[in-house]
Amino acid sequence: MVGSTVGVIPGCAPAGPVLDARPGRKNWFLAPGFHRDLERKLSQRPECADIATGVFYAFDFRTRLGPFLYVDLRLPPAGVVTLGSSLVACGFKRTRVVLQQWARYVRPSQSQIDGRKLEMVLVSGMQMHSRPMYDLMADCSTMGADRPLVLAGGPKAMHQPWDMFRADGSGADLVVTGEVSVFLQLVDRLLDYRGRSGTMRQAFERAKRDHALLDIPGLVFRVDDGGSQIELLDTGKQLLLRDLDELPDPLLGYTVLEPPHKQTRMAPRPLPVDMVHKHATLVPILTTQGCRFGCPYCPIPDNNHRSFRYKSPDRLRWEIQRLSEHMNITRFFGTDDNMFNNEQVVTEIFAELAKGKVHGKPFHKVIDYGTEATLHDVYRSKDILSLCRKGGLRAIWFGIEDMTGDLVKKGQSAAKVEELFPLLRRWGIWPMPMLMHYEGQPFYTRGRLQGIANQVAHLHKCGAGSVQITFLTPAVGTKLYAEPFVTGKVPRRIGNLEVEDCFYDGQHVLACSPKTAFQHQLNLLAAYAAFYNPVNFVRKIVHVRSTMNLYDAALQYFGMAGWVRSVWAMRRWLWNLWLQPITVYDAPPASPWKIWSLQEYAAKLAAAAPTPALQATV
Repeated sequence: MVGSTVGVIPGCAPAGPVLDARPGRKNWFLAPGFHRDLERKLSQRPECADIATGVFYAFDFRTRLGPFLYVDLRLPPAGVVTLGSSLVACGFKRTRVVLQQWARYVRPSQSQIDGRKLEMVLVSGMQMHSRPMYDLMADCSTMGADRPLVLAGGPKAMHQPWDMFRADGSGADLVVTGEVSVFLQLVDRLLDYRGRSGTMRQAFERAKRDHALLDIPGLVFRVDDGGSQIELLDTGKQLLLRDLDELPDPLLGYTVLEPPHKQTRMAPRPLPVDMVHKHATLVPILTTQGCRFGCPYCPIPDNNHRSFRYKSPDRLRWEIQRLSEHMNITRFFGTDDNMFNNEQVVTEIFAELAKGKVHGKPFHKVIDYGTEATLHDVYRSKDILSLCRKGGLRAIWFGIEDMTGDLVKKGQSAAKVEELFPLLRRWGIWPMPMLMHYEGQPFYTRGRLQGIANQVAHLHKCGAGSVQITFLTPAVGTKLYAEPFVTGKVPRRIGNLEVEDCFYDGQHVLACSPKTAFQHQLNLLAAYAAFYNPVNFVRKIVHVRSTMNLYDAALQYFGMAGWVRSVWAMRRWLWNLWLQPITVYDAPPASPWKIWSLQEYAAKLAAAAPTPALQATV
């Protein structure tokens, strides 16, 4: 199906032991070559080609708020595309990746691939998209004896795995709390139990009965007898893939995308690769992972075990050229946590990208590459901005949060903005700052930058192309998650409106005193209006001599349209927040089920009926 498009991938590593056991290091990493060898092993198993697999990315359309609400439908999520690439590379020819942004009504129970019902369903989503995740998993439970093996993953499942299970069996069978390497280890183990005539769900039940999944870190699954009292086993933190070059060719994931439609069943064939650009304005590319800052509201450092990982420069050049030439895509967004985290690494990357060509034309004339970074790190590397532009860099989204450092200190300052933003624009790179409004921050302060409106005005004056403003919201997996619940600042209900996960999107004001919540919500909307407004739009239109100003005007237009749409979509929320009583939490949501650690569970089983296999695992 995709054999003609698969090439030799640079950066393949030799095989090795399962763990990185270098002296003085904790074993948080898989050994070099482990992931690649596992993919090769699975690709040689003929049964993989028989297993119909659906990968669903859940998307709650109630979260379509803010100035970038049009991009959210045009940017495929990197995680599920990478998962699709790995499945295809492993020989799962009957795989389909369903993005609910494009095909929101597709249901697993109604879908078939090459006449086969889905044998394995993978559901992924963020916290704010949890409701569609529940619905997809519940739909699988309606299939009776044909029910597929249901796995949940993504940020929501990683940090709140217990919320994926239901006593009536309408939830997940298993949660993967790690990256794609954990999933492939699971699949490899289940195939040993499946045989040629069984199913993946039957294989899971057999493997669970034999305690055969205990040595795979990054899994959570039920270990009770199927009654109303659920007991879960957490096998521990995942082991990370250190060398990202071992990940498969990303083009493979785009060969199995479900085409956009409004049907409840899958289309007969996936979307042709050369048609993806008609539905995706830009595509993500995995460049680096990890950040050296430890912001208490961010889960990234802990998720990456405080490491910084990246693809090799030649691999990145190869990927961008390959995706662009096969898909006719010229805009890419790096799914980086902080690409400028290491100055030497970013220098090597863009030095190599500067050599790249698409159909014979250099990257800087064809490719528009955007990424995320901190203001401090880009300022430190400002001498290489010309090199970055030659490598195709066109925009940087800055996690500035608070320019004064009152909320968090990451080396940001107004002086650095004043120097760096004009320099970026001089090299043709758009600065795209992201701010965070928080309780206690005023809307406006005379002669000082503490006010959110003051900071927005200063960023616009210095040349910001866009601005994103979110309210400091409890995020699962972060150090600050519990505190606002305990202090009675997070609403459970506002009048008759239940505060669901979809409101944890940063655009709705949560984690704030009920007495000031409405005022802070107005502050957030007004701060957006201070940046995206007809006056700033006209100013950009009048000065359209440069391409950058023309693009600024387009961002102003879409930002204003997004603001109007957001206010209308939030009308019920605003009304309730203004006039209705607010009922708050007194503690953060917690698992209603018992969750065993691996050590606790092993001790429990060993005490009940010791077995050599279990003792060997422990």
